Amino acid sequence: MIHWHLLYTKPHKEPQVNRLLQEREMETFFPIVQLERGYGRGIRVQPFFPHYLIFHADLLEANASGLQWLAGVRTLVHFGGRPAIVPDEVVAALQKRLEPYGDQVLHPGEWRFRPGEEVEIVAGPFAGLDAIFQKGLNGKDRVQVLLHILGAWNRVELGTNEIAPIDQRKR
Repeated sequence: MIHWHLLYTKPHKEPQVNRLLQEREMETFFPIVQLERGYGRGIRVQPFFPHYLIFHADLLEANASGLQWLAGVRTLVHFGGRPAIVPDEVVAALQKRLEPYGDQVLHPGEWRFRPGEEVEIVAGPFAGLDAIFQKGLNGKDRVQVLLHILGAWNRVELGTNEIAPIDQRKR
């Protein structure tokens, strides 16, 4: 039976494995994200799911045999001794959700948060306060948020790891 499955790849070998699977005429789902490296160093293209590749195949067919031996592959992901199956609905939802990001170049913080999204500051001197995500900044994992302090909205630069989505239960 044809299902979506997962391959676990060696570091940075996802594009190579994706190409090899496509040469075997297998449908793959390999989302990438383009990140601004900052400081004028250009764009880095990286897999959205590092080390993992999702493919659609019948593992009993001849072209699916030996996948774990392809160059760049570590293993076919198994759970309980059986190949992992990713439900069609999950893959469809991921494809729909990630489609807008395929052609965009993002700053590091922007793939996790959207401008205008409410976030909670979870570390540093402003920990526990809510803010509004404004944008990702050049440089490694820096973001700009709007914080309402001293009676006005102020721009504050934080590390990406210092903010988290607002817990929906707080609203």
